[in-house]
Amino acid sequence: EFDLIISKHLFVKTLEILRNLCILIFGWIGFLRYDDLAQIKCCNLQIVHDEVRLKLFDAKNDKFKKGQNIRFRLNAVLLGIFKRYILVSGLNGYMKDPNVFLFCNVLNNKCDFVDKLSYSRVRKALLSLCNFAGVNSERIGTHSLRIGGCTEASKRGVPDYILDFHGRWALNSVSRARYQRVVGEDAVLV
Repeated sequence: EFDLIISKHLFVKTLEILRNLCILIFGWIGFLRYDDLAQIKCCNLQIVHDEVRLKLFDAKNDKFKKGQNIRFRLNAVLLGIFKRYILVSGLNGYMKDPNVFLFCNVLNNKCDFVDKLSYSRVRKALLSLCNFAGVNSERIGTHSLRIGGCTEASKRGVPDYILDFHGRWALNSVSRARYQRVVGEDAVLV
């Protein structure tokens, strides 16, 4: 479904769609919650070649409030979408600004850089992407990105200890195990 949504939107280049795709990409690949996505400031983001480096300061599972580092790679298509979003949004001039949100509110095809996205707007953005791509959105919410990303990585054979690290769960976490959903043909593998 992730790949289908990306492919259906590849040639749609409006600011809002680009932002929505980037929310999907970061949430899915980074196993990020709504709260994580909404708090990302441009100054806490680095892109080094194809690697995204984020620093989160108020994550739900950051017991000691020291901040968390998240790193993941983007393939050429996903990196292209992200770079296009930065260019079209005008964020390239604000990447060091500590007051500017990466996923800002879009009104009249312009970014309100200091307006944090609400939960309902992020959810609406995801549902819109799904509906346009023909993906059933009945059971989709913002947490579906974290669940879907973890499930897909697990299906592709990523070891549990790497999933724990990437999802910022405790080693051998019961919580992480709840994110590894058994779907489709996997249910009959035994």
